[in-house]
Amino acid sequence: MTAAPVRSARPATGSPGDHVDDLIAFIQDCPSPWHTVAEGVRRLERSGFRAVCDQEFQGQDLGGDAGGRYLAGADTLIAWYTAPGTPPGVPLRILAAHTHAAGLRVRPGPDGADAGWRRIRVAPHGPVPMSGWTDRDLGISGRITLADGSSRLVGSDEPLVRLPARGAGDPLWGLGGAQRDGLLSRITADADVDFYEVRDWELTLHDVQPAVLLGADREFLVGPRLDNLVSLHSALTALAQAARYGPDPGAPVVPVLVAYGSGGPPIHRTLRRATGRGPAGALAVALDLTAAAHPDDPVHGDGRPLPGGGPAIASTRFRASCERAGVPWQRTAPAGAAHCALGQGARFANRLGVPVLDVGTAGLSPHSARGLCGAADLWLLTRALTAFATADHADDREEKGL
Repeated sequence: MTAAPVRSARPATGSPGDHVDDLIAFIQDCPSPWHTVAEGVRRLERSGFRAVCDQEFQGQDLGGDAGGRYLAGADTLIAWYTAPGTPPGVPLRILAAHTHAAGLRVRPGPDGADAGWRRIRVAPHGPVPMSGWTDRDLGISGRITLADGSSRLVGSDEPLVRLPARGAGDPLWGLGGAQRDGLLSRITADADVDFYEVRDWELTLHDVQPAVLLGADREFLVGPRLDNLVSLHSALTALAQAARYGPDPGAPVVPVLVAYGSGGPPIHRTLRRATGRGPAGALAVALDLTAAAHPDDPVHGDGRPLPGGGPAIASTRFRASCERAGVPWQRTAPAGAAHCALGQGARFANRLGVPVLDVGTAGLSPHSARGLCGAADLWLLTRALTAFATADHADDREEKGL
């Protein structure tokens, strides 16, 4: 297992095909939430965003500082763009997506053995259907923390473990008895890190097969971690587009990306300090993969969205953004909308203290090792989010029947 390669981010273009290719590269670069934040930072910096240092952030509010800025933690990333000459009181337009994917995390004391097989002890993270993870070529990725407080991303696309079909959740990775610190020794050796310098580690399993287009007309994207890398990629692209072209001068806003993980700073306070703007007039969308109509469940599938039909929305307040971008949209019930699959979406809404709209991408098998969504939806969602992030639809305050 070798250190994860660093690939240069390729900016998305106006071509839907290029956008899908860029998403496939993004998924491959983001095997863990910590890699996801690092890749998000690389893409933001390529678009001209710069980091806010701790000393700078602890000083005065940054709201008057024009340009693209970001704050990055281990698994959390907050970024915003303030156009030159933006007047006070301009509301925030927040694009929120989680960085964690449901899957299998490596447990403390991971080295085990059963019936002559060496195994890695894992535990589900989120609602994981174990059948969706069996008989897959899986790698291990994450980050390690060293004695000096620094951290290092580790992992590769090398297949290292496999969960047999009758397994209870502990994958195989060799023959023989358990070896104390066997996994950590392997990871540190491949990363060229002194084993005795490691003070902590966080590791997750990931499917090493790349995302691909599937179907007679190549209309589906099938791949790992679609929940929620599809949403996060669209949000990053929309923010970059907002920074490139600027807000609507007739209805200016400050676009914000909140890619949140298991921890991170208090979102409400951080946004106020960073942008210099409070929640008045702010509006957010919570993005996630949404359950599509299932072909084997026609009764409960009636009324659910289908891949390829555009963003799935539970509130008409996002409809104006879709219409402004010329994007079709679909209806979904609030219970099936885009709250984070790991239960963080609702907590995010409560912590933020502003109206949060559910916006999803219709798909299947979101918590399996590989999910499915519509390839056409990826660019449609990005266009709608760009419209949302660049204009204040102040006249679209009332809920309307769908």
